[in-house]
Amino acid sequence: MSILDDLKAAVRAKSTAPTRGQRLYELNRWLGDERAKLAQEYQRRRDEIEAEDEPTIEEQYSPEVLDLVAQAVAHGESRTNIRRALGKKTLDEADEVIALARDTSGGYNLTPDGTVHAKGWPMYTVTLVSTGGSHSGVYLVTSPKTQAVERRHLRISPSPAGSDEILDAVWESGAAEEIFARGKEQ
Repeated sequence: MSILDDLKAAVRAKSTAPTRGQRLYELNRWLGDERAKLAQEYQRRRDEIEAEDEPTIEEQYSPEVLDLVAQAVAHGESRTNIRRALGKKTLDEADEVIALARDTSGGYNLTPDGTVHAKGWPMYTVTLVSTGGSHSGVYLVTSPKTQAVERRHLRISPSPAGSDEILDAVWESGAAEEIFARGKEQ
């Protein structure tokens, strides 16, 4: 064996520090492997998401949000303002939420008028969600023996034209039961 053969064998056997080029090559190989793993994980998660059903409107909005939408409608807010508040792009999308809010709300919104009838029942402004109509001065007249409210107990003051129809609508909304449940002024 010659001295050159010994030199070649020594160079091959001796572990030398890798060059900067070798280290960069290894780093790039590692980066490529990690990117491939990340791309596979991304694709797996994307496939799972795409396989799921789109959430329904009922799943997207809490009862609290739907109640607030119903109140906004009852207070006469425009569909456009409601659409903006919901973050929707079209009125059709907002109308779907408004319709759901009407279906799931109690059908009315009660606001105390701040006055009390002589028989002790507070007067309320009742806003009907279905029509958006607002009627003030709605109250009950009951006897101490009344156990359950009936349509005949419902009154409105002052009595406008068509008050029977108004009181029928208030009764059907369920607002009279809520007024009864809240009770008289103490």
